[in-house]
Formats: sequence, C-alpha cells, structure tokens
Amino acid sequence: MTMMYTMQNRFIKMRTADVTADDTAIDGSTSGYRLTDITKRDVIEYDPACNGIEIVFSAEGADNNTFGARIWNFTNDGIAQKAADITGALGTAWADLTNADNTSRLWADSITIDAEFHIKEVTVADTANNRIARVGMDTVGYRGGYVEFHNVGGGGAEVNRITPWYRFF
Repeated sequence: MTMMYTMQNRFIKMRTADVTADDTAIDGSTSGYRLTDITKRDVIEYDPACNGIEIVFSAEGADNNTFGARIWNFTNDGIAQKAADITGALGTAWADLTNADNTSRLWADSITIDAEFHIKEVTVADTANNRIARVGMDTVGYRGGYVEFHNVGGGGAEVNRITPWYRFF
C-alpha cells in the first residue's frame, strides 16, 4: 500500500475581525474594488504545499438566520477570480470556542452553491444536519483567497456578525 502525504491542520480565522455589515463588492472597475485590488483586502495566503481548502462559518444569530458570500481566489500577480456565490444558514450547533456555554454563536449548518465559477468543482459537505457545513475547493495555481459577505448585519433573518474559518488539505 502506498502512503500519501497528508496534513492535519486546524481551522484558522480567515478574517482578522468578525464581519458585521455587508462588504463593499469587488466590481471590477471602481478604484479599490477592481479585480487587481484584492490583495488590499483581508486575504489569506494559500499554503503551496496543499492542494485544497475547506471553509466553514461561525456567526452570531439564531437557528436558520442566513448570510450570503462570494468566494474569491487570486493568482500570483494579484488578479482576483470568483470561485463561487454561496448562501448559508445557521444551525443549532454552538460555535463559541472560548465560552462553551455561549449559545449566541452558531455554526453554519446549511450551505448552497448559488453559482460556480471555479475551473474545478466547488463542493459542499455535511449540509443541513445541525453540524458544521463545509465548502471545499482546489487551490492549485492560486496564491490566496478572500470571502466577501453580503446580507449580514442582523436585518430581518440575517446573521448579526460572521467569521469564516479555513484549513488546508
């Protein structure tokens, strides 16, 4: 039997702070929001030793509160390429890693891919089970990534604040 190299990585926050309002969209033409301005945002650098990324979301809100997100990759020259548009909903699994009794932070348990733009398939695993739904995709050929949020901030059934987490594999 051949043993393949594997990594056992933990989840790391993808943004330096919780997102509490809609991000200004990358629109391709406005200064600061062009496809070449992505590295000025709260981006992560991909580990070149890994071939893929898994993203999960924790948020402050109630069961079934929703959010929208656009997942972006960027190349070595800093050009952004959209990978997917997703919609997510919170479940009942508690997500506060610092206070085990805090029920205000929950894991996203349902994720739907609304539109896919990546050259390879973007996948969702373990959705709608009141556990932790995961988005996975290939990162080969990209230098980094960014998650742009919309429908965040607590209006109606929106989540109040959200944090994306990632790990490589």
